[in-house]
Amino acid sequence: MTTNNRNALNAISNSAGRFFGLQTSTEVINARLVNFGPSLITVHDRNTGKNRRFAKQQVKSVTFKGRTVR
Repeated sequence: MTTNNRNALNAISNSAGRFFGLQTSTEVINARLVNFGPSLITVHDRNTGKNRRFAKQQVKSVTFKGRTVR
């Protein structure tokens, strides 16, 4: 896992249940953290209303409180 992944994952874990912009290797979604596992994160996708799982290595950047963390 790269430093950028770790920084983005730290921002997600510090989001305290608020929505954030999540950029993965394939898409960008508006999400809220549901579960933080050892290799996967589960987020609630605000656009579709469904819970989705992503591998931690797929996370590219997070936009939270007007700041982008890469």
